[in-house]
Amino acid sequence: MIAVGLTLLLVSMLMPNVPAVTAMAIVACGATQSTLARGERSPALPTIMLLHAGVYLSLYATFVCAVLYTPHAALTHVLGWPAAFDLGLSIVPMAAALQLVGASLRTTADSRQ
Repeated sequence: MIAVGLTLLLVSMLMPNVPAVTAMAIVACGATQSTLARGERSPALPTIMLLHAGVYLSLYATFVCAVLYTPHAALTHVLGWPAAFDLGLSIVPMAAALQLVGASLRTTADSRQ
């Protein structure tokens, strides 16, 4: 998933209609799966996952704000359909990544009780 997201990000630099926010969300989902696999037995997993979630949520917010604050959208106060589609589609992989983080935190909390 990380490779797919990075490829989409690289393509979006050349073609502005390629969904960049969705690409970043796909990278976040893949990185979350990778982080969980690497830190599966680590006692610091909750801290790692909270930091991971914070970093990727900040990146996601930055990408969303960049799409919302384009010169065209700022002048007309209208978001084009490609940008709206990108923002709507990006919710799915980002929600999946946050769901993985939440499940990891719940599993860790349950095992410590």
